[in-house]
Amino acid sequence: MELDRDLIEAEFDKAKACTRQAKLDLKRLKQLPSQLASQDQLARAQTALNQAEAESRLQQTRLDYTQIRAPFTGKISARLKEPGDVVPIHSHILTILNPHAIKARIYVSEVQRSGCFSFAC
Repeated sequence: MELDRDLIEAEFDKAKACTRQAKLDLKRLKQLPSQLASQDQLARAQTALNQAEAESRLQQTRLDYTQIRAPFTGKISARLKEPGDVVPIHSHILTILNPHAIKARIYVSEVQRSGCFSFAC
């Protein structure tokens, strides 16, 4: 299942661009002679880079959360919502059945077990 990810992709692209710009700014400041770039400017540039990288990781995480995958290969046994529906948080959307996890136990009484089950009896 996948949620609409257009807006989050745009925010992620923006965060990546900010990270690239912050890296360039820091690199330029480091290349300047020490009398032109103060320690304060270098610290601010490093902080801006750290913030941009953190924002990129945050947006990547949000983007990853747009896909919901079952940990097994299964079949949808009940679909309770349709594509395009607005669903409140913690709502039951669908039921997935894992056919490999289904086990049937059949209990037969001793009376039936001792009888003849073939067609020849």
